[in-house]
Amino acid sequence: MKILFLSCALLVSMLFFLPSLIGQPHQCTNQFFISLYQANNPSFTRFYEVEANEDQVNFNTVFNANAWINAIGFNRLDHYIYGVRRNTGDIIRIAANGQVTTVGTESVVIPEGGWITGAGDVASDGRFVVNQRPRNSLFIYQVTPSFNFLEELPLRWDPSTGNSGPVTIALDDIVFDPCNPNVAFTFQRFYDVVSAPPEPVATKNNLLRIDMDADSPTYGNVFTVGAADPNIVQHIGAMFFNNQGELYGYGATNVNPGASPNQNRMVLIDAQTGAATLVGTGPSAVGNDGCSCPYTLSIVKELEGVNYGCESTNVTYSVTIINKAYENLSGLRLRDQFPAGTVIEQIVPANPMGVAAAAGTGVGEEILIYDNFSIADGDTLRFEITVSTEVQGDFSSQAIIESLPSLLGDQILSDDPTTVELNDPTRATLNNPTAGEVLVENEAFLCEGDSLFFGGQTITGAGEFEYLVETPEPDLCDTLFRLVVAIRENVELSLEAALCPGDSYTWQDTMLGAGSYQFLAPSATSGCDTIIYLELYALPPAVGSTEIALCADEAVLVNGVSYQQPGKYEVLLPGASSEGCDSLMLLEVFPPQQLYIPNAFSPMNKDGVNDEVVLFPGESGARIDRFDIFSRWGEHLYRLDDAAFNGPLSTWDGTFRGRPAQAGVYVYYLIYTCSSGKQVFLEGDLHLVN
Repeated sequence: MKILFLSCALLVSMLFFLPSLIGQPHQCTNQFFISLYQANNPSFTRFYEVEANEDQVNFNTVFNANAWINAIGFNRLDHYIYGVRRNTGDIIRIAANGQVTTVGTESVVIPEGGWITGAGDVASDGRFVVNQRPRNSLFIYQVTPSFNFLEELPLRWDPSTGNSGPVTIALDDIVFDPCNPNVAFTFQRFYDVVSAPPEPVATKNNLLRIDMDADSPTYGNVFTVGAADPNIVQHIGAMFFNNQGELYGYGATNVNPGASPNQNRMVLIDAQTGAATLVGTGPSAVGNDGCSCPYTLSIVKELEGVNYGCESTNVTYSVTIINKAYENLSGLRLRDQFPAGTVIEQIVPANPMGVAAAAGTGVGEEILIYDNFSIADGDTLRFEITVSTEVQGDFSSQAIIESLPSLLGDQILSDDPTTVELNDPTRATLNNPTAGEVLVENEAFLCEGDSLFFGGQTITGAGEFEYLVETPEPDLCDTLFRLVVAIRENVELSLEAALCPGDSYTWQDTMLGAGSYQFLAPSATSGCDTIIYLELYALPPAVGSTEIALCADEAVLVNGVSYQQPGKYEVLLPGASSEGCDSLMLLEVFPPQQLYIPNAFSPMNKDGVNDEVVLFPGESGARIDRFDIFSRWGEHLYRLDDAAFNGPLSTWDGTFRGRPAQAGVYVYYLIYTCSSGKQVFLEGDLHLVN
């Protein structure tokens, strides 16, 4: 669909007669307008200009309008603001003095007690676009020179967003790209509105792009640009473009979904990624809407570099002027005043504006003025300017364009693109360390007792030392050499080591015995000597003794050697002492002694002799693991477990279940452990005699 508008020339001729009827048009000075209405007050809206200074945002009142207004946009074709009366649906024109003129009525009937238009803007081609929330669409109007409803454009999610179907979110504002009338932006809230259906999660807190190109196959599709950090912003009620193509918003964070958001912060939004940066905080703006007029000259002044010289500092700037006013401009004046004590050294190219610098300005002066220069619609002028200055500390400058057409205001200030502030001077902090000479600084350290030679003097202690080398050449700088000297103390290190009997300690290829020693060694870290105190002491021989009694057919294994024959032995145990030295063990092996069990006993006569089965150990330290007695028929009569066996041990008394056992032959089984740890098994017969 093609949308045609009257030519700018016809509009300008018409605007000559209109102001007396509809009020004066607005000047376009790259300003941001924000409108605030009183809650449920259908007769009053106040308009402000937004000013951001460092991290503080201010609202400056420009006019009051006797209407309840929303969905505002600045129309570059006639320099009026257009909006919608919330309570009637009238489309209105708002003049610079707040005068309101009805130009038409929305094509949708306003529900009683409600409103349906939440967002709007005017594209650079003059289309006034408003969002109809219940219909999930945009209504597009022609508002100048006459009113005409053009079309309803349903909004649909582009498949790339992860959503589908109509766009059902509550649009809080719409803003057109000032350089491309076929692209508009909006912002989806981070939270759901209590009284409305839930919004798609995939696009929450995202900057969204709307395709407004009627010839595009995706006309009316909504795309995701990217998400903003919810800690910075969660709701944007007013959106603005400036004349450099930068997108801003005024909104809120930490929003309570059940209440109106307290919008009190300005953010800079990257139109390519959706990322938001906090510019500053300002007044509360509940129920706000916004628009801007970026259709003017853009002037950017950026610091390119600082070079410190012998007597002064050279500072280089780039200045870029872009005509975004949609008309050829002539008769303009550029003025760039630098601080006192500054001289313009060079301008590249020499004649960037097509006219010579005004008399008494330019190279060799501290001010630059170009009078009566011209710039065509859409053109860019760029030049670099280098100044020399003796100023130290804060150095600030700002270029100004004056002699503008009346609708573009009195002047346009340059902006520093490296800051988030608007129309701010370009600042630098100058700290020329040479002060008439080249400074060469170095640091050095001395170890205790050392010295060094510097500038004809011998330095033995800490301090700051200087000497000046003067040059006879007038264009060359003197050189000031500065040396800062610090003293580093020698490091002392105490070491000690124990020597096993017969051993020695090796220090730098020297064998050392027990004693006290002192050495000097270079430090790997400080570079100074390290004094090492070394104490070596000899350990006494480690001697121990062990006695082992063998069981029958047993041998003891010590340090890999088997000892089976009785006798005394000296056994060397390498590294066995607590200090890691060799130990000498005196080992005595005793011959095996057989455990003795009598083969008969007489428990019935009770004469005190052989009344019980007694076990006699062959060595001390043995232990009964298990002793069992059975009848000839396998009946288990007696059992003893885990008993010490350091002397004769009485066991079975010849009874079974409290009654004397019959005389006869019984069988025993014995398992015991020798003191060496070997386990032995014995079996035999016992004769019970009455």
